[in-house]
Amino acid sequence: MKSKKGLLVKNLVGLILSVAIVFVLLVLLFNLFAPSFDKDDKTAESYFKTLNRAIKTADSEGEGDFFMMDDGDSKLEFYLVYFGSVVSFKEDRNFIRSKQGDKVICVCYWRGIGEGVCSYCEDLKLPVKCDKDIKVVKAGERIKIKKSKDGEYYEFTKI
Repeated sequence: MKSKKGLLVKNLVGLILSVAIVFVLLVLLFNLFAPSFDKDDKTAESYFKTLNRAIKTADSEGEGDFFMMDDGDSKLEFYLVYFGSVVSFKEDRNFIRSKQGDKVICVCYWRGIGEGVCSYCEDLKLPVKCDKDIKVVKAGERIKIKKSKDGEYYEFTKI
């Protein structure tokens, strides 16, 4: 009787593991072929992480650099946009921020039609002062980020 019960338990454990493995494989295959992956959004997220690293470098009294590649695709353009306390504005494109605050900066992208998508935004500790009163930095333009000498604002300078 014990051998039959042991055999039944082994078969049941094997069946449960098999079902779990098949379920995980199905989820992975669905995510691989599902249209939920957005390359443009992931690229913007990556640029946003790079921006945060540059700002952290500036916060530690260093000088951060920020650059977004211009891949030459005219249907997709990336921008670094400083909103400040303004909710939206129009320059080359129409931009609307996705975060509340008084010192908001966003990494945005534009797909060739409609408004720019500004999903990756942060309310900075300090306001931003830019050379020549720039509010939008396009892909392909490198900027230098540092704190002012008095620590009152960030200085963004095109290189």
